[in-house]
Amino acid sequence: MQDQVINHGIKPRTLQRRISCLKSFSKYCSDFIAVIQALKADKNSPKYMTLQKLHKLFTCLEHDSHPKRIRNELMFKLLATTGMRRQELVDLIWEQINLENQTI
Repeated sequence: MQDQVINHGIKPRTLQRRISCLKSFSKYCSDFIAVIQALKADKNSPKYMTLQKLHKLFTCLEHDSHPKRIRNELMFKLLATTGMRRQELVDLIWEQINLENQTI
């Protein structure tokens, strides 16, 4: 505000009108948004794999011939057995892994 008065030669009365317009517009936007009702999102319950399907997945991963087989197997086993979230797995660094105590 001071910048407009000092550097651009805006008169205080003009500045007051601009502020008044902004306040009115802000109030209009608030009132307009208050009327809009957001739709409620469906609550999707998580879907879990059965133990048989999980065992089948682990068997397929163990016998995979892909060059990154061990990485893939480890990632899925960590996700399935620790309750770790996908982003937590992605953000995991070596300093957070203790092989001696077998903890993450």
